Amino acid sequence: MKKILWLLFLLLLAGCAAPLTTFTGDAKIKGGPSGCEAKCNEWAMERVGMVAWGEYTDGCICKKKGSP
Repeated sequence: MKKILWLLFLLLLAGCAAPLTTFTGDAKIKGGPSGCEAKCNEWAMERVGMVAWGEYTDGCICKKKGSP
């Protein structure tokens, strides 16, 4: 009976472990607006803006070239 309880305890413990989330790459666009321009050009798009998400990350806003 004790073995079954230990096994259940271990299974419950393993089920509660949160998966680790990993991120790759930089949180900020290197070079600011010119870095965004380069990133959008890399995707064959044009830069229309940038956005800041707090103090630790930012991003580019790109659109399809020639679209309104």
